[in-house]
Amino acid sequence: MRLLAWLWVAASWVAAASSLILTQIPNSVIVPENNSVSISCKGEAQNNQKAVFWYRQTNGTTDFQFLMHTSTIGRETHAKGIEQRFKTTLRSGPELCILKISMLKKEDSGMYYCTVLHDGIYTAARGTNLTVGELPPPPPPTTKPTKPKPKKPCHCSSGILKTKGFSCGSLVLGPLAAGAAALLVAVVSTLYYFSRLPKKCRHRMIKKKLLH
Repeated sequence: MRLLAWLWVAASWVAAASSLILTQIPNSVIVPENNSVSISCKGEAQNNQKAVFWYRQTNGTTDFQFLMHTSTIGRETHAKGIEQRFKTTLRSGPELCILKISMLKKEDSGMYYCTVLHDGIYTAARGTNLTVGELPPPPPPTTKPTKPKPKKPCHCSSGILKTKGFSCGSLVLGPLAAGAAALLVAVVSTLYYFSRLPKKCRHRMIKKKLLH
């Protein structure tokens, strides 16, 4: 494992001087168990004479585990203990190789690195961080804050409104109700007074009013 680590570091140093620049997509991904994931290794190779190696670095360790090798004719060679769930596909053009892992397990988590042998030079990519587990919950939906409805302006006297327990409606309706009640009492009192007078007195008062 230590030897593989030094080989990968050496490939990274050579990649700095190489014309072939590799990139892996995605940089990081979280996939639930029993699902599949595809990691793409891209780079501009001048010809199709290339071999691809895949390595894995388990979280918390510095050792690199060799997974598989795909020859220039597309023949796959798996490391001992690596299941057939790991498959590679060679491509021509910018997308050099695709690693597909099916039926993911938690122990598949780690950093996956693509290394390409092209024109006698090993070139290594920066890697893809694969996490096998539950997806994080989605963020809560954003809701716009509701603006409070503006209160209708009150045209009452500002000094009276400051009195505790009064409102604009009560200050307007209160005097009206009191006036109507006073008018009703005056009418009832007048009718009662006239009903108690003798008929002669009533005729005289009415006649006197008519003469005036």
